Amino acid sequence: MSSSAKSGSSTVSPAVAPADQQIVMEKPAAPVIDVSKLDPNVSQVKSTRGQLVKFHREPQSKQDVKENLAFYRVCAGLSQRNLADKSGFPQPFIANWEAPDRFEVFTWEQAKKLSSILNAPIEHLDPRNKPFSLRDDPGEYRCRNMVIKLVLPPQSLLDLKNNLFFYRMRMGLTQEQLAGLVQVEKTAVARWENKKILMWPKSDKLMLVANALNADIANLDPLTYLEGRDVADSLPQDEDERLRAVEAPRRLNQAKDNLRFYRLCLSLSKDKVAAKLGVPAMSVAAWETSKNHQWMDAATRRALAHVLKCPERAFSPSSEKDRIEVYMPSNSPTSAASAMPAKAAPSLQWALDAINGPVANLKTANKEEPNATGLCRLAPLEPAPDALGGMVDFAQICKLSPDVTYAVLTITDDSLKASTGIAKGDVVVIDTAQNDPHAVAGELMAVALPNEKAMVKFVFADHDDLMFANSHTPYKVYPMPKNSLVLGRVVTSIKAHA
Repeated sequence: MSSSAKSGSSTVSPAVAPADQQIVMEKPAAPVIDVSKLDPNVSQVKSTRGQLVKFHREPQSKQDVKENLAFYRVCAGLSQRNLADKSGFPQPFIANWEAPDRFEVFTWEQAKKLSSILNAPIEHLDPRNKPFSLRDDPGEYRCRNMVIKLVLPPQSLLDLKNNLFFYRMRMGLTQEQLAGLVQVEKTAVARWENKKILMWPKSDKLMLVANALNADIANLDPLTYLEGRDVADSLPQDEDERLRAVEAPRRLNQAKDNLRFYRLCLSLSKDKVAAKLGVPAMSVAAWETSKNHQWMDAATRRALAHVLKCPERAFSPSSEKDRIEVYMPSNSPTSAASAMPAKAAPSLQWALDAINGPVANLKTANKEEPNATGLCRLAPLEPAPDALGGMVDFAQICKLSPDVTYAVLTITDDSLKASTGIAKGDVVVIDTAQNDPHAVAGELMAVALPNEKAMVKFVFADHDDLMFANSHTPYKVYPMPKNSLVLGRVVTSIKAHA
């Protein structure tokens, strides 16, 4: 006897009806509405989900056309999936085409196919030459919880970019479609609208853009806000088009580029920015120069951000040590004078004259000992001969305090040659103002040693301890001898042999 019989239970298989007798439960189809029999005053119908779908007998905008598509689909008793199957268009496309707050709109060719499937008059689904309807205010467009406002009158290049985006969205054009109308690449339109890039169409192309968007040219033309400006105020030039804004600059050069970017966005001259800040125009020029490590303090950065209408962090490099730049060695005193940063260049002639000057508490070192000899300090900056024999007022050029001094050292070995190109016999010029090893950690520094010798090495800070190495990215570092004195940072070198 089986176990099931012993337990008094039995297993019964469910009866299965023959295939021709099975009943398939189908979801009832949505009712089909004969649009031709609707009351002329009817402006909406209810979908199977109970949602009201609007109908526009004379569509005036792309939103009206999108809502008409949903209306005729509901009247045909089709779901979005059913319409997708019949038309061959993806269902997400249908959903976006029907959503009045989405930018996507079907094309004229697609409209003809949809009209045929839905038995709808083509004029009710024609998206051509219809703008996106403006909501609440003729000067704004609302979409996807985003409000795009038309800036009147535009005051900057950023306002022009905003207005271009507004007009394109209002016309319901993609960047690719606008590019086709004005015969440019899609990437060009993307750059015109990108507020982090200075690129803007030239006057002839701008007229085509305005015509394609049915826009007032004055709301897209930089001359609108340049009228009455000084001649010095100008638009970005072709060479500036590669310049981009960096939201969170890490290096000083990125912050300098941001300054130029936002200044050009407002078409302000350096003189005008300087006047608004109450600083010399030469200071603004120095702040924008990549080979000059001068930079503004926190208070000036705040004032500048207010003047240029941009975030203060655009001018705040995240790394203090990155405010110091490395300069390549020069092949001769003359080329060094043109390549050196503003602080060091005027002192080059002084440096050459001072190489044989008095030694300041340092004795000559041999090859086995630290690699620098003959530390010499320069006199205060005063009018002096330049490389061509003329007289230059260096203090006026550099705007430096008169007590700023430099030092020159002659290199006595080749320990730095592999990493820097500085070889035996070369002269390095040292900015003695940059003598805080923690502020310029990782840079090439001159160090006075307690045994009355000196060396030029890359200096690194390890908490309170200082280390040195022969490379900017050291594999080996050595502890700095106690009682050593950091003299300053090497700003350039003068080659002994061209």
